[in-house]
Amino acid sequence: METSFLTSHLLLTSGNMKTAATEYLQEKWSIESDFYPHLAWFGEEESALKIATVRNLQEHLSFAQTAKHPRYVIIIGIDSATIPAQNALLKIVEEPPAHTQLLLVGHELSAILPTIQSRCVLSVKTVAAPETTEAAEIYSQLVGTDIPVALNLAENYTDRAAALTLTVTLLTELHAQLEKRPSEKLREDLKVVISLKRQLEANCNVQLVVEEAFLQLI
Repeated sequence: METSFLTSHLLLTSGNMKTAATEYLQEKWSIESDFYPHLAWFGEEESALKIATVRNLQEHLSFAQTAKHPRYVIIIGIDSATIPAQNALLKIVEEPPAHTQLLLVGHELSAILPTIQSRCVLSVKTVAAPETTEAAEIYSQLVGTDIPVALNLAENYTDRAAALTLTVTLLTELHAQLEKRPSEKLREDLKVVISLKRQLEANCNVQLVVEEAFLQLI
């Protein structure tokens, strides 16, 4: 049977992007990412998807032109890509090679070019419960603590992807707490976390902005 994938997929998640992609592969296409041999990941170790990575992807796909088996290509952090990188990616999204399924994964739809959005099947995956629990634990440890403890906690989030994941789940946690027991403290903390998310997305120094935010939350 002829297997040709013509439509790219765009997955938005408030949680860890690789985890969400792994679950999506299983749920949508019954693909086990740890065992399927024809699967490639791009951008998973980058704070921002670079045009060089897109060129590597183009080279990878050039070898897939004559493939007879389904291939899956996962692009992590599409919303962190520069405009030139997204423009370079657009042609691939429009016309992926035969037998090739593209899955683009990100957090923020507004940071993705409308031309890419319009050419993808859009799915949204909510954050997993364990990540929400982690955010609740971190927040409870920060509130009312002292500076050394806050700085020590911040050391666990020097990676941009991990810090962004925590930030998104903190937003979910704070919104939930505000619904249950509104307070000025929660409203102010929500503003702090929103500001942190914007700074992380703007490629500020991760350690510095996380430390500053954690100190404001105590």
